[in-house]
Amino acid sequence: MEYNIYINQFALMKFAPAITIIEAAALWYIYRICSSKSEKLKRMVIKGDQYTWFNLLHFLSEMPLLKIKSKSTASKIISNLEQYGFVKKHIKRQGSSLYVTYTEKLDLLFTTKKSVREDEQFGKVFATGNETVREDEQNCSPQETNHNTIPYKPDHGSNDPDQIILSFNEFWSLYPRKVGKKKTLTLWKKLKPDYSLSTEIITGLNKYIMSEQWKKDDGRFIPHPTTFLNGERWTDEIDVQEKTECPF
Repeated sequence: MEYNIYINQFALMKFAPAITIIEAAALWYIYRICSSKSEKLKRMVIKGDQYTWFNLLHFLSEMPLLKIKSKSTASKIISNLEQYGFVKKHIKRQGSSLYVTYTEKLDLLFTTKKSVREDEQFGKVFATGNETVREDEQNCSPQETNHNTIPYKPDHGSNDPDQIILSFNEFWSLYPRKVGKKKTLTLWKKLKPDYSLSTEIITGLNKYIMSEQWKKDDGRFIPHPTTFLNGERWTDEIDVQEKTECPF
């Protein structure tokens, strides 16, 4: 299951007010699979654009919160996103497989096309019905590839001052040790985190917040936020152990 669904409400209201919340969530899923560097995912190249196989059944199982009950409904959502100009789709005649890619218009919703960090499920083989991902598939038409290099624009950070402040406010509201806000903001502006990086920072921060290391001794071992950012502590591997107590 896809644990987190990231939707930029501000960008959607500004650039795509017609998109529903369900369509926005589906767009995030497309962004995830197309940006994944996993060589397990089935690709095809059409007129220079790389398309990724959209496994309809996998989509339904990964996004249960959307309460989509049929593949036809999911296909309709993809068609709507194509009409909005955010995605392009291709139906492979043999097997009627659906392939998708996203357009440059997606930059309006996600500040970069940099590949997001992959969850383990996107590094596994998808085998559903008679459609199986094979690493050795070579004889495809149009040209298909399993290359693990997905072209994307270089990531130079976010240059949107409003977006930088919004992401900082989210970070600051979550950080448990609120000291040195001015210095932290200065460092954040210097870092210029784009959507992908700020999401990664928040995810790493949440893991630390849940860790025993930060909980013990009333947060005595929580570093200053500037130390957290300077040390790129969000990239640390944290062992989060949740304790379950019997209510009786």
